[in-house]
Amino acid sequence: MHRSLTRPLGDESGPAARRPAWWRTWLSWTPALIGIAAGVFQLVSDPHDLDGILTVLLLATGGYAVIAYAGRPAWSWPLLAVVVAIHLAGELLPVPGIALITIVTLEVVVLGAIQGRWRPPPREQAWQGWAGFGFIACVLSTVWLDTGAAVVVVAIGLLAHGAWDIVHLRRRVVVAPSMAQWCAGLDITLGAGALAIAVVG
Repeated sequence: MHRSLTRPLGDESGPAARRPAWWRTWLSWTPALIGIAAGVFQLVSDPHDLDGILTVLLLATGGYAVIAYAGRPAWSWPLLAVVVAIHLAGELLPVPGIALITIVTLEVVVLGAIQGRWRPPPREQAWQGWAGFGFIACVLSTVWLDTGAAVVVVAIGLLAHGAWDIVHLRRRVVVAPSMAQWCAGLDITLGAGALAIAVVG
């Protein structure tokens, strides 16, 4: 007799039962959707806001560096909150928040190299220091560029960081998957939107 005909009516162990409900699938992508919404909101609020997209790239870079240095993916969100707090402290200090995050990120990257924190495993850990330097270099290069060129450079940096987020999400290393999802949604949306606006004019 065919297997499906012999299965009890209450037995839901077939292929259909193993497929997650649509709402569970959407729920699992909530961080990415929130990131996309945040990126769209920022683009709509001020399409030509260089400081805004620069801050996002810096916070993403600083957040990853601090989390990778700590070696505790489970602490991803609290550590990112610390990085954001450092940036906000710039509002109360003579040093701008963007400068504070740049300094902290460079210090963490250099300290991590001295202490051997960028050695695998995981394999991606070996790239954290180089990635931190690369994204900071992208940010610092905007000092010598006009606004239009600076937006293009930062937008490309955001897209590159979005790809970096996806690598971490797929391999589930260094940062929490929810953070990698959220950051990918924000970085790619904001980077693609800012680049399109800059090119179109």
